[in-house]
Amino acid sequence: MKSKKGFTLVELLAVIAILAILVIIALPNILNLYRNARKNTFVDEVQNIVRTAQQKYIEDSMSNGSNLCYDSKTNPLEIDAKSSLNYKVQLSQDGKITSIQVLDNNYQLIKTNETDIKRDSIKSNEVNSRDKNQGLTDCKGNPIVEGTTTEPEPEQGIQYTSMLKTNPFNRFYIEYDYNIESIKFVNTNSVPDGVDGYEDVSSNDNSGDIMMWWTDTDEDELYEVTIGGQGGVRANTDSSSLFKYMSSVTTIDLTYLDTSGVTDMSDMFMNCTDLQSIIFGKNFNTSNVENMSSMFRYCKNLKTLDLSNFDTSNVTNMSEMFAYWSDVTILDLSNFTINEEADLSCMFGGIDDLDIESTGLPNYVDLEESLECSY
Repeated sequence: MKSKKGFTLVELLAVIAILAILVIIALPNILNLYRNARKNTFVDEVQNIVRTAQQKYIEDSMSNGSNLCYDSKTNPLEIDAKSSLNYKVQLSQDGKITSIQVLDNNYQLIKTNETDIKRDSIKSNEVNSRDKNQGLTDCKGNPIVEGTTTEPEPEQGIQYTSMLKTNPFNRFYIEYDYNIESIKFVNTNSVPDGVDGYEDVSSNDNSGDIMMWWTDTDEDELYEVTIGGQGGVRANTDSSSLFKYMSSVTTIDLTYLDTSGVTDMSDMFMNCTDLQSIIFGKNFNTSNVENMSSMFRYCKNLKTLDLSNFDTSNVTNMSEMFAYWSDVTILDLSNFTINEEADLSCMFGGIDDLDIESTGLPNYVDLEESLECSY
């Protein structure tokens, strides 16, 4: 009886070699399939976040007022995610998503400064591998995920590169007025608990660098508004009309507002008719300002104003700067440097009780021009 013959060692090695070659050929395709499946799962989860945020905005607006920011830490959405997601979604006041940032252990999707991010607009080609330098802050500006990106050197005590929006108070605007009674700038962007609401007012949207929050502690339907950044707040280059038409505001504290980069302050406090106190502070730097026209126009309840730190050497337009400031009787402008070519028309127009000569303006200033208005 003949014995059965098995595979020789050479034959076994040949089979193993063939299998190894097949594995080497197939492995990249298998890994790509796995990675694509995992990325597609991430895209599905991001799309789910978009859909859920839009639904939550509608639900909130029908109950206790809409939220404009949701995140995985302080104001989470009810989502069924298969992986551990960190996210922040921000919406405009009409419910359109303007920013979404989502991170997991493997992928990230960052879309900011958009006008209307829709669920179907989230595509896999926008998803990148996780950058460990990429950080993420919550809706209050506190870190959810710490990034390792080196921050730029601080300037003027301000530790963030973002500046204040040109129109940070839009949400309070009601028919040429604002339901605000006080404004204060502080040196932290951490939103305290118990506030009535908060919003990111950084110029580069959704960075969390500059946060605004508000309360109505005396329940008079007028808000006490606070704006803060780490180390202070950098004012926008164009700060014209920043507080214009805030007729209910009585106090403005600018101690932590850095205006060193501002060139336009025209209409800045115009028509703040109930304003009684402005605290400028050492960071209120006017050395680069060129336009101060109508800056304090119609601030009729403002009794006194300390302008001793104002540098007006580059200002070329002071027309109507103090016009119709009816209650002022003493105004010390002896530190003002007046450009001989500056427009001073109607600078003090409509002020009856102020002795213009006592303001300390240089002798070459045409006082008659500063009193004459064309209307």
